[in-house]
Amino acid sequence: MHDLNALPTNPKKVMKFLRDRSLLLPLHTPCPRAPVDDVHHASIVKRGDVSDGFSYFCQTCKTYVSMRHRSIFYHSTQDLLTCCRMLVCFDLQLTVTQTSALLGLTRRVVSEFYYHVREYLFNWTHIHFKKFASNEIIEHDELFMKHLIAIGPDQEDIPAHWVFGILSRTTGRVYLQIIPDRTSASFENIYDQCVEPGACVLTDGWAYGGWLTRNYRHYVCKKVPVQGHTIEEPYDVVDRKFGRISVHTNSIEGFWSEFRAKLHWSRGWPATYMPYILAEFMYRKERMSLLVALQIE
Repeated sequence: MHDLNALPTNPKKVMKFLRDRSLLLPLHTPCPRAPVDDVHHASIVKRGDVSDGFSYFCQTCKTYVSMRHRSIFYHSTQDLLTCCRMLVCFDLQLTVTQTSALLGLTRRVVSEFYYHVREYLFNWTHIHFKKFASNEIIEHDELFMKHLIAIGPDQEDIPAHWVFGILSRTTGRVYLQIIPDRTSASFENIYDQCVEPGACVLTDGWAYGGWLTRNYRHYVCKKVPVQGHTIEEPYDVVDRKFGRISVHTNSIEGFWSEFRAKLHWSRGWPATYMPYILAEFMYRKERMSLLVALQIE
């Protein structure tokens, strides 16, 4: 779905295009209003009083159900072709302003659609998250976000946050989570949930606690003073499990640069929206098609 010109324009072909990719329910689907102990089905029928021209109709319940039921398009009032075009723009990482100008839509319409896409990504990443394996080399760092968040009138009392980040050198995957502080207990709890014991962990020297060295192959970056501040100086070690390792956190530092740039392109987001933005970054680093997370399961 990377090309706007490749999308079909005929409404029926658009529906088939989406149905073939599991973004719409099939022509015959279980009726959502049926009792749990009495399953019956609804089928697609023409309907002139709705924008899509079709709805599901259940002969047993004698009720209509939106053709967009359970789909990413359910909350949008735009036609399906326009929704597909917004989806392409999202996949290409265009901002709300760029997409609204390109498609001739209001920023509010695009913003609401983007919100629901990110909501899907948030749910998918948390349901399907897999721990970093014990044979992976990972880098760990935190980013302070106070100066990156757009604070609105209704969010003046929201405190600043740290973003905890793990990046795998082995797979390129990332894990991101907002944390209230940088205490050892907070980090240990996250590692228990996200990283298998025995993985190789590279950090910048923060006092994470003895548990990190006991449970993981832990190496600390070397800090070198340069003109009043410190920089990382990579060095090599030979680990009996992982072999030769270059100890530094340049990979995740580079990711933070990418993350900051995205925030600045969009002029920041409200703090309450940040979990959805983090989920989007996590999903994109999985290197999977956007359609996987948006499919109806």
